[in-house]
Amino acid sequence: MVPAVLVFLSGVAALVYQRRLHYINLFVWPARDSNAPPAATSRRGYHVVHGTAGAMTYWAISDLNESELSQFAQLVAADFGHGAAQP
Repeated sequence: MVPAVLVFLSGVAALVYQRRLHYINLFVWPARDSNAPPAATSRRGYHVVHGTAGAMTYWAISDLNESELSQFAQLVAADFGHGAAQP
């Protein structure tokens, strides 16, 4: 996947990806703490996966099913940790 939109706002990168008919909003900024395991939640039909990998904190938000959003977040985290993942 390639981001369709990339915006920087006050030190936060906001990227928008598309998976079929679903959009994934990814917010990324420099982490204050070391690696934190991913956590997931759902609210009002949206799924949220967030965590810290490498030196970055990320939040992925979408109405995509929870399993696919978690896979996306794993690829993001792997990319931050190793710089090699390709979604």
